[in-house]
Amino acid sequence: LYFIYMFVLRALNKAKPFLMDMEFHTGHPSEDGTTKAEVQQLLETPLVCTPTFNETVMFDDIPQDRPTLLTQMRNHFFNISRLMDCLSCEKCRLWGKLETHGLASALKIVVEDVPVSVMQRSEIVAMIHLLRQISSSLSNAQWLLALHAQKEQQGTGEA
Repeated sequence: LYFIYMFVLRALNKAKPFLMDMEFHTGHPSEDGTTKAEVQQLLETPLVCTPTFNETVMFDDIPQDRPTLLTQMRNHFFNISRLMDCLSCEKCRLWGKLETHGLASALKIVVEDVPVSVMQRSEIVAMIHLLRQISSSLSNAQWLLALHAQKEQQGTGEA
């Protein structure tokens, strides 16, 4: 979970120059400026501004050549998306596909060096949504860890 979080942050860091100047068209002109300001605020947060890892050495220990590895990764994402088609819960299918789309978009930016300017709007939206979901999951995980520590402390009789 933490790796995916850092990976998406790195993608936003690399996309920052394009996203800072991007015009947003929400369908509601009164919300366009607010959306732009909120995205700019997100992009100025310290976690996005700081490079989280060096992706150039990310696959150095893998014996396969990079193009073969990228093709395999693309195929895995396609297979995951196809598996989600089998989910009976429409909400689960929708959210799963959106998050998979967001991760695939981050991979394009970080690993494949695809310019953000040629990406589709839905890819950028999916990636930002994925960051929100992962942030929420990490927050919930921290809360659960604190709750667990509190329960253990009560169980041992410590104050």
